[in-house]
Amino acid sequence: LASAGLSPEHGWGIARRLELARTVEERSLTSPEARARWEEAIVSIRDAYDGLELAPQFGLLPLGQDPDSHLWEFGHLLSGDAPLRGPDGKLIRRDGVGLVLVLLPGGTFWMGAQKTDPSKPNYDPQARGDESPPHRVRLSPFFLSKYEMTQGQWQRFTGENPSGNSVLGDRGPVEQVSWTQCDEVCRRLDLTLPSEAQWEYGARAGTNTPWWSGHDPALLVEVANLADRTYRSGERSPIQL
Repeated sequence: LASAGLSPEHGWGIARRLELARTVEERSLTSPEARARWEEAIVSIRDAYDGLELAPQFGLLPLGQDPDSHLWEFGHLLSGDAPLRGPDGKLIRRDGVGLVLVLLPGGTFWMGAQKTDPSKPNYDPQARGDESPPHRVRLSPFFLSKYEMTQGQWQRFTGENPSGNSVLGDRGPVEQVSWTQCDEVCRRLDLTLPSEAQWEYGARAGTNTPWWSGHDPALLVEVANLADRTYRSGERSPIQL
């Protein structure tokens, strides 16, 4: 059964992998639509990412640039369907879509935090000792998932949903999984977990404050859903997707 279907230990079986292999190359690389999208993406990325020459990537379909960040985004077809963009340019997230990878430009940033000198980089009064001292790190361009992997994406690939909170259904973030489990699933999807430096670079988004929204954690209310009343009542929040 596992060879034909799917299992938590091995992910998709042989039959499913063969079925996907027969279609993903066409959908991501060789179809007229895929070719046109990659031609546009390559030219645009060369201009927007300081001359970066990106080759077409097997399993990825260009989705265009985010209207706010202007960073290029790509649908990961091994984990689900590519999302569409709405009239406002925002991605329409629905059940069945795969991961969205954002191409981050390379750059140098201050990694880590310190709590001894407010005038120096990455001051954070709550910084731990193992986060010091802040140091400069340079990264090459890389892909980073725009959203957390959802329970639906995990279940479609492994056949199970280990999460304890299923209020949001298919689109809720997967949880109750170990780093080792995540690493295995990512590798089977031809992905890797980000390094510590890559994660911090993406999470900081060019900032050097304790919170990416600023020095005051209360500012997070303006940019994130912090488990509001609809969460506590067990209802879906309109801003939780």
